[in-house]
This record gives sequence, C-alpha cells and structure tokens, in this order.
Amino acid sequence: MLREGHYKVEFGAALPGEGGRITLRDGQITGGDTQFSYSGTYTSADNRLVAAITVSARVPGALSVFGSRGDSFDLALSGSYSENGLVLLGKSPFGGPDIHISGRFLETINLGRI
Repeated sequence: MLREGHYKVEFGAALPGEGGRITLRDGQITGGDTQFSYSGTYTSADNRLVAAITVSARVPGALSVFGSRGDSFDLALSGSYSENGLVLLGKSPFGGPDIHISGRFLETINLGRI
C-alpha cells in the first residue's frame, strides 16, 4: 500500500532539478520547490502509481527541468512505489528528454507535548 504523507523528490529531464517536496493524501498531490508549485491527482494499486500533475511557476521566468520558462504545464506520470519511496516517469510536454522523478518518504517526527 502506498504510504500517504510527505516525500522529498528529486527530478531531472533536459536539466537537473533542484528537488522539492510533495504530499500525497486521499488521491491528491500537492507540493513544490523554490520556483514551481505542483498539484494533481494519483491512483495506486499493486505497487503501480499513476499521476496527473499541473506544474505552475511561482516566480517570473522560472526555469523548468525541460528548459522552459514561466507559465504552467501538465505532466502524465506512471511508475512504481515501495514502502520507502517512489519512482515516476513521464514524457516531456515540450519534446526532448523525458522526466524522471524519485521520491523518498519522510517519516513524521512526533515531538510530543512542548
């Protein structure tokens, strides 16, 4: 079963990415990095994962891993997951190299009462 919660993600395509963070909960994906925000949906079954994500620029002139600047674009991704992480692959919406995303599950730290 796919673990819901926070993931540290690394990605690359035509250019290396700086990495970001996503949250998976109840079929919804949210997250971002310093230049882009991510939102979308996912389904999972039998260690397979399928996602549809809209990537939107947060800052003017933001440079994506595809080499595009600004605006927003959609990604159709598929891959697999394990107890500790996930891997997703998808076609570039601009032509050129495909995107590869790997994510590591971030355990929640219980600080108790302070």
